[in-house]
Amino acid sequence: MRKVCFYSLVGITVGISANQILNLALSYALHLGYYAPCFVTLPEIAGGELQAALLQTAVMAGMGGVIGLLAGVGKKLKMPLAWKGNVQHEHGVLGSRLDQSVSATSLSLCTRANSLDLNRHRIRSQ
Repeated sequence: MRKVCFYSLVGITVGISANQILNLALSYALHLGYYAPCFVTLPEIAGGELQAALLQTAVMAGMGGVIGLLAGVGKKLKMPLAWKGNVQHEHGVLGSRLDQSVSATSLSLCTRANSLDLNRHRIRSQ
């Protein structure tokens, strides 16, 4: 449980950092001449610049916290974050049949492409 909380806190920190980097990049790209701590249209919606900056920071921190929490839970449950293509190991017989089907389909497509390529060369040479 501690690791899950740790990942969530790291996610919150990364979310806030990403927010600041995003704001800096947007301020520079829009040639504002000053640093805008939030999206430039958000103060009108939120009722002020301070409220808008707090709102945007909270949303980005929340998103980072959720992503960190999911990463922590995935690591705790030993779930792979990326599919490594090892279908046969994870799904047994069904996975091996799927692998065979994909291999047969790709082989069939390659054979058809080669025959089309040969036909194209025959037509050009005539």
